[in-house]
Amino acid sequence: MVKDVVLAFYTACSVFLMVYSVTQAVLLCRLGWAMLRRRVADVPPQPDFWPPVLVQLPIYNEKYVVARLLEAVAAFDYPRHQLTIQVLDDSTDDTAEVVASLVSQYRRRGLPIQHIRRPDRAGFKAGALAYGLDRAPHAEYVVIFDADFTPAPDVLRRLLPYFATHERVGFVQGRWGHLNAGDTWLTRAQALNIDAYYAVEQAARSSLGTVMSFNGTGGMWRVEAIRAAGG
Repeated sequence: MVKDVVLAFYTACSVFLMVYSVTQAVLLCRLGWAMLRRRVADVPPQPDFWPPVLVQLPIYNEKYVVARLLEAVAAFDYPRHQLTIQVLDDSTDDTAEVVASLVSQYRRRGLPIQHIRRPDRAGFKAGALAYGLDRAPHAEYVVIFDADFTPAPDVLRRLLPYFATHERVGFVQGRWGHLNAGDTWLTRAQALNIDAYYAVEQAARSSLGTVMSFNGTGGMWRVEAIRAAGG
C-alpha cells in the first residue's frame, strides 16, 4: 500500500515537472522567434507631460527595512507636485511608531507622504491597497513596493512611458533585482530562479500578447484598469 502511494506521488511529480519543462521550452523558443522578428517591445520615448502618480507602500511589522524603503522613495526623480506617497501601515508592533517618526521627518522636508492606518486589517494587503486608492481620487497611475524593496530613483520615469505609447497596457511589471545575490549558494539559486522567470517567462508572455501575472509589487498599474476590473 505504501509502495503504491509513493509510486503514485513520484509519478505525479514527474508528470508535473515534465509539463512545466515543456512549457518553459515552448516559451523560450517563442521568445527567440519573437526577438528575431523584432516583436519584443523597444524602450519607448519619455512623454512630454508627467501625470499624477500614487506610490503605495504596504507595510506590516517591517521596522527593520522600512527606513531603507522610505529613503529610496524619497529620492525619486519625479515632479513632487505630481506625486503622492502612501505608507499603508497595518503593523501590530512598534513599526507604526518608527513609520510615524520617519514620515514626520520627510514631510518637514517637503515630501508629499502620508502615514495611513486602518481600523482593521480587512482584506490584508489587497484591502490596504484598496483603502489607500479610495483616498487618492486624482491618481492616474499607482506603483506598489513592498517593504523589502529599494526602488531606483528613476523607476517612475522608466515605467510610465510604456503607458503613454500603448493605450491598452493595464500594468507594467518591473524586473526585480537582488541586494545579496552573491552572498551564499542559496541566494545565488534564488536569484537565478527569479532572473530566469523575468528573462524568459514574463518576457515571452509579454511579447506574444498572452496572459501575464502581476507579482504583487515592483510594478505600476493604470488606475482605470484596476477600477474596470472591480478594484
